[in-house]
Amino acid sequence: MSEQPQHDEWIAGYLEGTLVGEDRRRLAAAIHGHAEREQEFVAQVRLHLVLGSLMSQDAAAPVLRRAALIQGTLDPERRRTLLASTSALRPARARPAVVRLAPFAAAAILCLAIAGAAGLPRPAGHPPSSLGLVAISTTPAVLERGSASQPASGSRLQVDDLLVTGAQGGLTVEAWGGGPGLVEALRKAAEARGVTLIFQARATELLADDDGVHGVRAKIAGRTHDIRAKAVVLASGGFESNAEWRTRYLGPGWDLAKVRGTRFNTGDGIRMALDIGAAPAGNWSGCHAVGWDRNAPEFGDLEVGDGFQKHSYPLGIMLNADGQRFVDEGADFRNYTYAKYGRVILGQPGQFAWQVFDAKVLPLLRDEYRIKRATRVRADTLEELAAKLEDVDAAKALATIHGFNAAVETAIPFDPNVKDGRGTAGLAVPKSNWANPIDTPPFEAFAVTCGVTFTFGGLKVDERAQVIDGDGAPIGGLYAAGELVGGLFWHNYPGGTGLMAGAVFGRIAGASAGARRIEAGQQAFR
Repeated sequence: MSEQPQHDEWIAGYLEGTLVGEDRRRLAAAIHGHAEREQEFVAQVRLHLVLGSLMSQDAAAPVLRRAALIQGTLDPERRRTLLASTSALRPARARPAVVRLAPFAAAAILCLAIAGAAGLPRPAGHPPSSLGLVAISTTPAVLERGSASQPASGSRLQVDDLLVTGAQGGLTVEAWGGGPGLVEALRKAAEARGVTLIFQARATELLADDDGVHGVRAKIAGRTHDIRAKAVVLASGGFESNAEWRTRYLGPGWDLAKVRGTRFNTGDGIRMALDIGAAPAGNWSGCHAVGWDRNAPEFGDLEVGDGFQKHSYPLGIMLNADGQRFVDEGADFRNYTYAKYGRVILGQPGQFAWQVFDAKVLPLLRDEYRIKRATRVRADTLEELAAKLEDVDAAKALATIHGFNAAVETAIPFDPNVKDGRGTAGLAVPKSNWANPIDTPPFEAFAVTCGVTFTFGGLKVDERAQVIDGDGAPIGGLYAAGELVGGLFWHNYPGGTGLMAGAVFGRIAGASAGARRIEAGQQAFR
């Protein structure tokens, strides 16, 4: 191995792909004795980044010790020593923890609601997160999984099927396997307890009368069926996949946006509830929308997943068709700006922009910039790069880049891990943090447009997740969870809170629906 490399540099190099050759093979081999699959190793390495650096000159042993700490196999004395050394090296910060899942949120929430409604028993020693979900607060960030409840930003963390990774603006907590992994875990948990899942089934209306909701009418395999139930939980997402509704409620131009996830979130659940008198709530003209590959398909691609997103814009600049910057790329951490900048991109001429970076920051770009289907150009000079930016005024783009470079306050150190205050001076559109002159070849640029994730407007619910009608009264037997609940987000969105809100309201809605079913059964025997 190289002579005593800094441990974090080794880890970063492994994840970025810049640690190569014998160094990479030996570091991987050192951990493979503990983790059978490389993806498990990567998870453990990323967990190390959360926990902090170790005072060690050996690059492999600290990873093994941390893996043992994470797995709970480290003996108590060494565990205490390891935790103490971590705390001393890197003081804990109160950072937000987030859960990220876009395309599969509705299915996961629906499984949650089914689980709650069915009154699923919990394995011994497991709290409500026994279905593979997490409960998170933000000050300090707390992760609860299984029987563990630990500060995610400190030095203790117990992980089973969760993956913790470093992310600008906080920690990202993901289900193992991402969205498909979470859905699969919930499906197995539900089916193991006798819950029946029906696919290729489209609900068309609620069965309701003056006493409330008593089921749904659905078309299953081309045939219409009435499904009777004591309670119904709506968890069918927003209306982001309905171009007509997007244009009606979000405004002109939104019919041109791409959809990050499923084509089936067309607002049917919201419409069915409104049809029986449910009250609308929330920011109906707002949505979660991000920078998304300009040439991505109209709807999400399960093979690519989130790979079409492009979220490293704080490290570079964005140019529109006129060759102008139009937004402060460094206004805040990505987690607090990415969900509103899609709208800004949609408002540019031609509904697109180019994200521009130089060699200094290319190793820091997120993994989605390395997929084969990225719309990317590369050049060794700025003049060549500007000429390659499709549909952009090359002369104005080049002038903008030169003007930006001259305005960077280079006396302030660059630090991508904090809001470093390294900005620009004298520009009409400033950059507040992480400003670097774009002057080191090779240069790369990525074309993005707007990708809508979900809509903010939805149904009004109470603290029991019961849907409220236009007169302010609860609708008997009708509950809601997930993206079709209105009033949770306004104008912007902090990364990861959508799935968290779905998990919370999904559990509440399921428990409330289950309680109603039990109550109805008790009344029948009176």
